[in-house]
Amino acid sequence: MAAKKTPPTPEQALAAAADLPPGLRRLEALAAIAGDEGKAGRTEEAARILADALQTARELKDSAAKAQGLARLACEFSRLGQRYAAAGLTGESTEIAEKLAAPHDRAFALIGIAREFGRDGQRDVSLKNLSQALTVAPLISEPHRRAAVFTRVAEQYLDEGQKDLARELLPQAQAAAGETASPEERSWLFIKIGDCGRRCGREILAPEMLAEAYRAALTISDASDRSRRMAVISCKYTEIRRYDAALDVARLISVESYRAMALYFISARYTQSE
Repeated sequence: MAAKKTPPTPEQALAAAADLPPGLRRLEALAAIAGDEGKAGRTEEAARILADALQTARELKDSAAKAQGLARLACEFSRLGQRYAAAGLTGESTEIAEKLAAPHDRAFALIGIAREFGRDGQRDVSLKNLSQALTVAPLISEPHRRAAVFTRVAEQYLDEGQKDLARELLPQAQAAAGETASPEERSWLFIKIGDCGRRCGREILAPEMLAEAYRAALTISDASDRSRRMAVISCKYTEIRRYDAALDVARLISVESYRAMALYFISARYTQSE
């Protein structure tokens, strides 16, 4: 029997975080350590670590990453009871996101902020940022990015338990995905839209979207990329118990390792269902 691993001490965790290059990963590591310290009742140490994390956030060059990082820190300060600091960072994160020049960057940053507050249980703040992201979506000229925004907002709505709001976005996501030129992006978008359909109670949408994803995947020029995407589609068909369709897709996978993976997944799931 393998020995149980001892979790790192706060000092070891901080040392590991310090070894990370300056950026969002270091910020997230520090925020996680501060969260653990706060849960353990060591609020002063948690606040000190959050101050270091905030300095890391201030030094971020990528504005979208800075906006999401500040939102994460706002949540951590809120958990420590430092409401004033949390409120300031909440407003600052949204302000940075709204100043991003490219509409798709602005929308994705707002979705990232919404995700952070959603994880923290701050539903109203999350929904407000999602609503702002949707006002930006029509300004996005590239169909694949517009489709991605609608899909990610739908996913976050589902995480917030807002199935009706998510369901309303799927036709817009589907239309934009259909306009997407790249078969790789088009097939992936249809897969994600189908997943959203399943989660919001539109189960009939999943096989329709997988069929679209399959048609797009067939036109992917690189054999490895095409096989990998078709393996995903086969597994998705298996998840909704469309075993015949899953087998049909799997048999056409040209790269043996991906074909074997898809066939194994079908076999394992089918055996479990018996």
